[in-house]
Amino acid sequence: MNLLTDAWIPVNENGKFKHITLKDVLCRDSEWDIALPRNDMEMATLQLVICLTQVIFPPKNTTELKARLAKLMNEKEFDKGIEKFKNWFELEHKDYPFMQTREVKAKDVTPIQKLFIGLPVGKGTHAFFNIPNEIKKVCPSCAAIAIFNQASNCPSFGGGFKGSLRGAAPITTLVYDTNLRQKIWYNILILDFLVEKSFPTQSSDKPAWIDKISTDSISAANIGILKGLFWQPAKIELDWRKTTGFCDSCGTITTSSVLNFKTEKFPYNLNGVWPHPHSPRRWKWAVSESEDLRTKTKEKFLSFTTTAPAWTQLSDMLVEQNTNIEGIAPAAIIDQFRQIFIGRNANLIVGGYRTKQAKILERKHDMISISSGWDENRDTLKDYIQTALKINKVFREKTWGFGKTIGVVGLANKAEERFYANSEGYIHKTLKTIDWSVAREAREQFVNKLMELAWNIFTDITKPYQNEPRMIKAYVKAKCNLSNEFNKIKEG
Repeated sequence: MNLLTDAWIPVNENGKFKHITLKDVLCRDSEWDIALPRNDMEMATLQLVICLTQVIFPPKNTTELKARLAKLMNEKEFDKGIEKFKNWFELEHKDYPFMQTREVKAKDVTPIQKLFIGLPVGKGTHAFFNIPNEIKKVCPSCAAIAIFNQASNCPSFGGGFKGSLRGAAPITTLVYDTNLRQKIWYNILILDFLVEKSFPTQSSDKPAWIDKISTDSISAANIGILKGLFWQPAKIELDWRKTTGFCDSCGTITTSSVLNFKTEKFPYNLNGVWPHPHSPRRWKWAVSESEDLRTKTKEKFLSFTTTAPAWTQLSDMLVEQNTNIEGIAPAAIIDQFRQIFIGRNANLIVGGYRTKQAKILERKHDMISISSGWDENRDTLKDYIQTALKINKVFREKTWGFGKTIGVVGLANKAEERFYANSEGYIHKTLKTIDWSVAREAREQFVNKLMELAWNIFTDITKPYQNEPRMIKAYVKAKCNLSNEFNKIKEG
């Protein structure tokens, strides 16, 4: 299967599942939605299509990008554009298969299920959202998506295997549109922007399975856009079986299946951070003794480290920040969208995993919409998010103090969980519909609503303890402290 010429992109068209080609997506318009049983695999599919389009058809400037959005690509132009890339994206190529290495040295084979992040493999393993042995064989399409997702968005295989260029489990932020073709182009960086941002480029840029990753030290500044987007930190070789059957992932009938794969780790050292265009980054500033030179330290991509919903990190995803101590940069594709499509709503696709080392704890994928004008009111947007987080922080602290005083464990976690669950819909609606011209005046209503939700949860959680004499004093004190802290936030 060739990703540039064959039908592999899984979509729903008028209620029917089918696979379409990259040419279909770029040269035709239809009511297609990427469709797979898991939302993380759907997002990985979108990322893969975006990465292919980025390296083969990068628009030179804003004018060309807007032209791509406005009209379909000519089929002859598509055929000409993919010509020199064809052999690089063949899943079963005899020498250079897509994201694989031939002649992998491994004593045993690994079930294909392990490429589907979060699924259990082996005795005693389990996953929180799937049953054991759920996927035993997959079609070429699902195999390509899974191998790309594992290399780009997931923790390593563990045991000395290297992880992705973005770390263990990065947050990915992309621009959403209802039209699949336009959604892809909204997430393509123009060449002028790459130059403006001093993005690493190489004239001889080739993918890692063609131009092998060196075992020596590698400078992030020498990794081109193609190699970086299709970075493969492990040696993997898929085991193909020419048998007809159903794919356990998408359900399609396939005449070629993958049941297992072989893996082999190899050591290399990466110097610096490759600025992946689909993820926000954070870093610290280190100042030299002469204080005339600053260098970035502890630079890493944002990730989900708690159970908190995606909106809690929204200001970091959208608002560039730079102080003497630290800096935050939104994903390059979000920054470009802000600069080119001024005055537009920001409809974001946000996805990632919450992990503990190589173990997946939670799958997090969401869509967040922010009303037009956000780009000119980023400080106000940040204030709204930070205020909501302050309310939650104070609420959690006072509930924790009450629980500690009366000797009941777990009240703070329960309170925070309910606050996030009860407030998320309201926060999403507020961001989607807010009129930024009166946002500062509307802040009071926003704050009062969130505090009302918190008070209702506090009353409900503390209710079983309000009538016991030994606990009344603790309840009154916690209620008074919470009220005082909330008043401070209102005044701020």
